[in-house]
Amino acid sequence: MFDAPDMFAASIGFVIGGLVGGALVWHFKDWFVSVGRALVNWKADAQAIVSDLKSDLAAVETTFSNVEAKVKAVKLAIETPVSTAAPAAPVQAAPTPPVTAQ
Repeated sequence: MFDAPDMFAASIGFVIGGLVGGALVWHFKDWFVSVGRALVNWKADAQAIVSDLKSDLAAVETTFSNVEAKVKAVKLAIETPVSTAAPAAPVQAAPTPPVTAQ
């Protein structure tokens, strides 16, 4: 399929391409290093932000559960029936007959 001259040309091309690519990477190595450091710093910052958000969320959940407990207590107080029986009527003395003159 490929004869010897083609394979030779391809190998020379790969060598030249590797050298040029290596030279470009070497030339821009400071840029690659700065990008790598920025990515590492970004990841560390992102992890710190996520950690802060998790702690904030835990605090909000605690507050929410406290509020929920207070709401349940108020609902229980509202729903607890007070005695439904009517209060006893005060005992009334029998009426006294009117006093007549004798």
